[in-house]
Amino acid sequence: MAGIPAWVAFTGSGYDNNTSSVCGNVFYGVNVADGTIFWSYTADDVDTSAAYPNIYNAIPGSPTYFDQDTDGFGDKLYFADLDGRVYRVNISVNFTSRIQGGRLVTSWDSEIEAIYTDPDNYPIISKPLAVINTASGMATPRVFFGTGGDDRAPATATYSFIGLIDQARPEVEWYLGDPSLLGLPDSKDKGDLGQGEKVWADPVHNDYIVYFSTLQGSIESVDPCINLQGMGKLYGRFSQTMAGTMVGGTAFTSGAGSLESLALASKSRAAVTVGDRAQTDAGVRKREVYIQEYDSTIQKLEQPVGSLLKVKSWREVYKIIR
Repeated sequence: MAGIPAWVAFTGSGYDNNTSSVCGNVFYGVNVADGTIFWSYTADDVDTSAAYPNIYNAIPGSPTYFDQDTDGFGDKLYFADLDGRVYRVNISVNFTSRIQGGRLVTSWDSEIEAIYTDPDNYPIISKPLAVINTASGMATPRVFFGTGGDDRAPATATYSFIGLIDQARPEVEWYLGDPSLLGLPDSKDKGDLGQGEKVWADPVHNDYIVYFSTLQGSIESVDPCINLQGMGKLYGRFSQTMAGTMVGGTAFTSGAGSLESLALASKSRAAVTVGDRAQTDAGVRKREVYIQEYDSTIQKLEQPVGSLLKVKSWREVYKIIR
């Protein structure tokens, strides 16, 4: 494949259901033409048993393929593991491989880096979100992700949601969480997550808003219909300064002022589904945003495009009656 365009796929090993050893901690590059593995990376396991029951490392979330210069070829990959690390692979470098000292050595082996590590190694199950804020003239990717997404993670811990600038020296731009636990400046703190609020869903970005949902309580029941205990919330945060609100500020507001989050009727394993943009008779551009929950509730927002998302109603629009 050296320097020759090729269709490839990338995947992690998935959940590790072996409770006595590390089995799911390998990330693979696969040649789609013949199904062969042409590159892999093994993430080491961090033993957290001194602080909480150790979660053997795995890479269950999907990777993010990112074409930064929009030339049709991938430039970066982002993926995360259950030891709270977010990795970047520079795939803009031509891939080459050779056998050296009896082992396969590739040009990508030095192009992978953990650009963020949670101080407590709290798990990250979701797919990192990567965007470029073209309206701001910034060409540097912003990467978004949250921690806590595993039933084995402590229910009493305080988790976080991170907005990271992927520059030469990656830096947290803003976050939701406890600054004393994260070791981050108070000036970048844009809010809090409640005790036990875990980020399970992949974040979604639209109209310069990052949407993500959290939940408290268990989620990995075989039958989620018998596992509805707990609560969920939906957050919307600006990925750049908009309508006088700074980056990381909430996009939700009501007549009483800003809203840090919206309560869900029950838990949600997904983030939001974004609808088409439409224009009202009054000339206001709006977009519909939906989220589905475990009890078959679908809730809806109507988002004014390019300004604060003013919540006039947050309601169930459809429910299956059994």
